[in-house]
Amino acid sequence: MRRLRGDAGSLAPAVPVFAFILLLAARAGAGAIVLGQAELALDESAVRARVEGYCTTILGDPTQRGGVLECEYRPPLQQVADDDPRALVVVVFVRLEIPASLLGIVGVQTPGASGEGRARPYEGVDDLHVDGEVPDVDVGVPVPLEPP
Repeated sequence: MRRLRGDAGSLAPAVPVFAFILLLAARAGAGAIVLGQAELALDESAVRARVEGYCTTILGDPTQRGGVLECEYRPPLQQVADDDPRALVVVVFVRLEIPASLLGIVGVQTPGASGEGRARPYEGVDDLHVDGEVPDVDVGVPVPLEPP
């Protein structure tokens, strides 16, 4: 297909939707922490179930889909870093297509994009005031407390 000058940036409106879906799908899996042990670990079967549940919800509801055609967990869990071999990183793949509006005039019907999102559980203790109050934190983007 020949690239037309007018198609640059045609996926720009879809980027926030794409990034948000990747983030939420990966975060859903990263919440599958194995409880009751000293070392932080993820339950891979729970990770798979949580990501697949989120993806099923997105793919099954055209009003929430945002052009998403594929959403899947990419096993196995990845290691954190070269010096930290723990398998805590969840990888999720998403592919989407967005119907073109203005580009449809010149023959571009559905520009698409795909990518992988990665997330891992955060570990550590936040600084708490002596009286037990949690300090204010500005994360910039609201994140749901419960997985979808």
